[in-house]
Amino acid sequence: MGAETLLRDPSWKTTLLGEIANPASRFTVNVEGLSGSSVAQKVLSAAQQGIRPGASPTNWELAQLYQAGRLRDVTFVNRLGEVLANPFK
Repeated sequence: MGAETLLRDPSWKTTLLGEIANPASRFTVNVEGLSGSSVAQKVLSAAQQGIRPGASPTNWELAQLYQAGRLRDVTFVNRLGEVLANPFK
């Protein structure tokens, strides 16, 4: 897959923002644990929470992807790793 995680990157926010600015970068997001009954509801709810102070890292990341117009480039998956339809394409 060529995926990279930022869990051990002390500058993960800066790294993520750099990747969001790179049009060649793609993102995979597991939607398990997000509130909502559909992928769109889960992602938009998390993004809305992500713009608030004290947001969780996942919500902050989704807010950044939303604000940059990059949700269309995200591969959404469930807890089993199965690809879900992207409602933002």
